[in-house]
Amino acid sequence: MAGLSLAFTAFILSGILHTGNSLQCYSCDSISSNLCEDPVNATLLNTVFCNQRNFGCLKQKLPAIGKIEKSVHRGCAAVAFCELLESVSDHCTVCTNDLCNSSSALIPSIVVLLLSSIFIFLFYKY
Repeated sequence: MAGLSLAFTAFILSGILHTGNSLQCYSCDSISSNLCEDPVNATLLNTVFCNQRNFGCLKQKLPAIGKIEKSVHRGCAAVAFCELLESVSDHCTVCTNDLCNSSSALIPSIVVLLLSSIFIFLFYKY
């Protein structure tokens, strides 16, 4: 019984300690480095910690404007950032999981895929 109590305490503490950590995001721009372009090799990208409240990991694609080439930017941004710059971005997302700004937004998360599969299975079974 003591082992179960210790395991439960460790589980609760790990949840509390995790919530105090900062959000970690990839940070780059394709103007400075072609490593930021899609498809990205995330193992080569720098990371930053987002400590601000209501901030997340940004991935933004900007169109070419005049002499400035199209570009990709990754880093920290306010959750509402993309709503403000929707009209000037080809693509813009702010996500709130560690290192979530590496891939294209068109790729569904494994969680959404798994939950959808379970729902469909249960729907057709009953």
